[in-house]
Amino acid sequence: MELRLEQDEYVLIRTGNVAWISDKGQKLDDFVLTNKGLYCIYRIKTGIFGRTEEEMYRFKNSDMIVDEEASHIEQVKIKGERCIQIQFKHGMEHFSFQRVQKATMDAWFTAFRDLLGVPDLTTLQRERNKEVLSNLASDVMDSMGNLLNTGSKAIINKIDQMAETAKAAAQNTGGTRTVQQFIRPESTRQAPPPVKPQAPPQVSYHLAIEGTAKGPYSLGEIRQLAGEGTINRETLAWTRGMVDWQPLEEIEELRCVAENMPPVLK
Repeated sequence: MELRLEQDEYVLIRTGNVAWISDKGQKLDDFVLTNKGLYCIYRIKTGIFGRTEEEMYRFKNSDMIVDEEASHIEQVKIKGERCIQIQFKHGMEHFSFQRVQKATMDAWFTAFRDLLGVPDLTTLQRERNKEVLSNLASDVMDSMGNLLNTGSKAIINKIDQMAETAKAAAQNTGGTRTVQQFIRPESTRQAPPPVKPQAPPQVSYHLAIEGTAKGPYSLGEIRQLAGEGTINRETLAWTRGMVDWQPLEEIEELRCVAENMPPVLK
């Protein structure tokens, strides 16, 4: 169907394959928004032979409800389908954009907003929320400032009270002692206890005894094994940080033990 527009009327946006939910989900062959109206063009079957005819329904833009500086046009979901909801004077109308890309629906939503020249309800609510948060932050800062001022005054009052108490005590003792004199001198304060040096950690070694890795053994335990004849200078030892097993006499820390052991009989 050829869309006949008025002389000063022009198309803002148009698309097909939109469903008119409010009219029993009627599929629209053409959905057009102009600067004066919203056109719904679709096909219906008439007569006993089911002949197809095109029909057109026009909504006037002036019938769209605008109040409180906001348009009643929103993006909603109905039964899982993406829709544009428009509030007219006669009632609510819904148009499904489920069969088209979301970008197309967003373009329609923007066209409605620009046409009416006012923000949509979602944008307006977002701006109002920002204003509320801003006011709330300002109130919190004012409250914190008042609290700090109150606390400062309380500290000053406490110092004044301490000064008056010190002055009264000095008068009672017949002297003219100042507030500083009531503070214990630095030299009379108890010094903290000395820090005791910590003993270095003891290193323990694994020993290869009778072909089996045993241990770990401390240095004292290794001396005892040497005295018992269980190990000798060539006994292999290993501890964390060493790449491989080494004889006792080649390890710096165990060399003192190896030196007191007799040589190995060949």
